[in-house]
Amino acid sequence: MKQIITCLAVVAFSFAGYSASAQSANGVSANDKVLLKGEQVIMKDGKTILVTNGKEIALQGNVVTGNGDLVKADGTVVLSSGVATKMKEGQVIIAESKIEATPAK
Repeated sequence: MKQIITCLAVVAFSFAGYSASAQSANGVSANDKVLLKGEQVIMKDGKTILVTNGKEIALQGNVVTGNGDLVKADGTVVLSSGVATKMKEGQVIIAESKIEATPAK
């Protein structure tokens, strides 16, 4: 009985590790930050900037929008469909995945 419980525990932990490291088709992983309502990512002076509570900080990792689009630190946006594009100067991405031409106020 003890061997069965041990075996089941090993199998359960194996699946838990697999699901935590799994990625979606566009590269979204469990470690990516979710872009919250009111936050935005902007392309400013060639840098990808995360705006949170009015503070601008350089984007260090990936963020995921509400509909599953992935925004990378280099300005690459990978849509949930897998199509990739690059942010242009002045573009803004808000949590709802809308890409705007100028920063949202």
